[in-house]
Amino acid sequence: MPTSGPPASRSGARAAPRSPKSAPRGFERDAGRRGPGSTTLARNPLRRGAVGPDSAEVRPRWIPAGLAFATLVLWQFPWGQYALYPFTLLATYAHEMGHGLTAALLGQDFVSLRLFPDASGVAHWQGDAGRIGRGIIAAGGLMGPSLAGGALLAATRVRRASRWLLLTMGLFAAASVFLVVRNTFGVLFVGGFAAAAFAVVRFRPRWSPLTVQILAVELALSVFRDIDYMFSSTATVAGVARPSDTGVMAEALILPYWFWGVVVALFSLGAVAAGAWIALGRRR
Repeated sequence: MPTSGPPASRSGARAAPRSPKSAPRGFERDAGRRGPGSTTLARNPLRRGAVGPDSAEVRPRWIPAGLAFATLVLWQFPWGQYALYPFTLLATYAHEMGHGLTAALLGQDFVSLRLFPDASGVAHWQGDAGRIGRGIIAAGGLMGPSLAGGALLAATRVRRASRWLLLTMGLFAAASVFLVVRNTFGVLFVGGFAAAAFAVVRFRPRWSPLTVQILAVELALSVFRDIDYMFSSTATVAGVARPSDTGVMAEALILPYWFWGVVVALFSLGAVAAGAWIALGRRR
């Protein structure tokens, strides 16, 4: 029987909750300058696609800030939490994939991933990672959503990349269904996410930038919903009490769980802040 690290678990506590028709688009008529009956077509600096201080290509940089504000408001109401439930599950999926991918990077076997209706989850891995390896694998899950959210926020700076980003996420999710997701609820959710991503890319490509922004913001903000979990020594997964990720880190790395909660929280917030700073830079 191979040596296995303790199952890395996800706490369920956070879930239980266009131009005028008289001229061609992009040009302005300048009559009279060259004499009667003549018309000059001048380039309009504020046409669609131009980049300037009042351009429509600049203003969308601030969409993520509006999405974040709306999310924070929704969190204050029970019905808002239900509305955000799919994104809570998405954050859990990113968390568990963080555990599994970190284990794989350390040479361990990523065996399975399970998601549950209470928005908890568990990732199983096998191998002998050692004390430090176990601590790193536990931290990989905690920082998974923030790293994914920060990276997506940064990527939204290049608007033309949104469709490819969404396609990549769909392919990744679909592959994980076949490779590691091992329970019915997890297959339904992750498979549904992949199908939705493919549908937007295929049938509504213009929705891709906004879709990626929404996913980026929700993943990035999940760090705030996880604060209580980061500072807990235990967690409940599918009704079963288990050591929390910071609890596992404390066991493996000696220092108390709250110390590792502070370290992970600061690193996660830094990843989100870096992604937001890049996203608010001049769009390319």
